[in-house]
Amino acid sequence: MTTPEATSQNRVSQDRVSEDQIETSTFRSWELELLISGAVLFALLQIPGRLTTAFERFVFNTGQEMTSTIASGYFYLLLIVSVMIGTLILHLFARAYWVGLIGLRSVFPRGIRWRGLDTYGPRGEIFYRASQPSLGRLIEGTNAFCSSLFSVASALTILFFISIVFFLTMVTLTQFAILPQYLLYILAALIFLPPMVLTTIDKKIPRKERGDRLERIMRFALRPYNVLLGVPIVNPIMMTFRSNIGKKTFYALYSLVFFMIFGMMFLVLIMIAGALQINDLVYFPRVTSERIIVANHYEDQRSPEEQSRLPSIPSEVITGPYLRLFLPYIPTRHNELIAERCPDLEPLAKGGISFSLRPRFRPVDVEVLAAHTESLQCLASIYEVRLNGETLSDLDPSFYRNRQSGVHGLLMHLPISDLEAGKHVLRINTPPVEDSEEKGDDEEESNVREYVIPFWI
Repeated sequence: MTTPEATSQNRVSQDRVSEDQIETSTFRSWELELLISGAVLFALLQIPGRLTTAFERFVFNTGQEMTSTIASGYFYLLLIVSVMIGTLILHLFARAYWVGLIGLRSVFPRGIRWRGLDTYGPRGEIFYRASQPSLGRLIEGTNAFCSSLFSVASALTILFFISIVFFLTMVTLTQFAILPQYLLYILAALIFLPPMVLTTIDKKIPRKERGDRLERIMRFALRPYNVLLGVPIVNPIMMTFRSNIGKKTFYALYSLVFFMIFGMMFLVLIMIAGALQINDLVYFPRVTSERIIVANHYEDQRSPEEQSRLPSIPSEVITGPYLRLFLPYIPTRHNELIAERCPDLEPLAKGGISFSLRPRFRPVDVEVLAAHTESLQCLASIYEVRLNGETLSDLDPSFYRNRQSGVHGLLMHLPISDLEAGKHVLRINTPPVEDSEEKGDDEEESNVREYVIPFWI
């Protein structure tokens, strides 16, 4: 029977035999690295914009619970892509630097000629000659850095991908009610905790020569962990670094990389939310009024795929007898308002993840039409629409979905044929979600959202 020690020795000897073959096959690996880095980087640069568009489409049509789940997956995917883009850009720059060093060495093989160089004094020359590497050492070091960086980026991407698959599997099982949420947590604990516990025990108990019961238990427990987390693919890279650069250095670099990544993502999220602004526009207002033109209120000033939570009209200048007004339906905010205002209103569809093959365009009976009308009236009551200071009533809204952006909402056609030529102001207010009895007047007023849309006839 072959012992683990013999198996390990056989693998070491096989590694030594194939070492020359590996060196021969990877001698020109930098060309493949540049080719792969360039191609993958070009593809990855297309992902953030498309990912954000897809995220906004989902978020605008989901409630609070689903939005949190989708947002977690979106930011995690964005983190993966950002890490890969940053790593590949750094790799390309480092390889370009390396190629430049090789070219410089081919032209000047002797490197720096210190004799006759009067840039530094005698003491400075001694310092710089002792501290700076030669071209040969710099070329070797840069080459090792580029190859190592490429392997680390691949390992991190695989880890992120595996975690995303695991996360989406748990979300799918939860949303379709295949398994209760607490069972999913128990399942995750059964996958991840045993290897950690067994590894701790294994370090405390010495191993017998021919193996023991603990070894058999570990083999049985570590197999699913080994397969699910891609350990045979990732572990050789990580353990090679840890065994060669030291435990403390490895974990210090590992922690530094992740702190930098999450720090950059946090900064980006703050800037996206508008909490962090870098400008000197001290005489430009930051709150809306009829003196401010907000481009997202006008559909002809948006890009075709741009999503917006703001009410909108077709353009700044209106030429027809009706003003086309679109009021978005935002489930994360409006579902709670509808539940407060219309507690007896029945939902028209099932929320969350659903699957149906029923045709959308089919005859409806009187009861279904009445339910549609009741839902429209309740949803329209959320908004208070005022034109030139006068509150508009008897609005006739319709359900509407923007074909390009995918945003759902209410579509209204306001008659404006009696208005005079010139500037007019449309104001749309939405009430606070919280119960006004629990809050003071000032606090409630501050939670009211007002959208001001000036237009001209």
